[in-house]
Amino acid sequence: GTVAYARRNHPDATVYFTGGWGFEFYAPRAGMLPFLEGRSQLQSGDLIAVGSLDDAEQPWFRPDDRLETVAELPFGLDGLPCSLLRAVAARDGSTWC
Repeated sequence: GTVAYARRNHPDATVYFTGGWGFEFYAPRAGMLPFLEGRSQLQSGDLIAVGSLDDAEQPWFRPDDRLETVAELPFGLDGLPCSLLRAVAARDGSTWC
């Protein structure tokens, strides 16, 4: 699943999540932390799993060019769609809040 992929491929990353419905239920139980814009201390290399049920939910943050998609994976028992994003350094040198 998503967490196993993250641990295998990005072992030092903190894994956050954003999404609703079943994803919001499963993600904390799998060891992910909620990503709260303006409050979570995202570091370069950290991951955000963005889950959605039929694309009904939107991410809990605005698009940012410092996030790149590293994988598209099923998540949880229901196989909910999940995009795994990785925080990268911005081209202009700005840092995460």
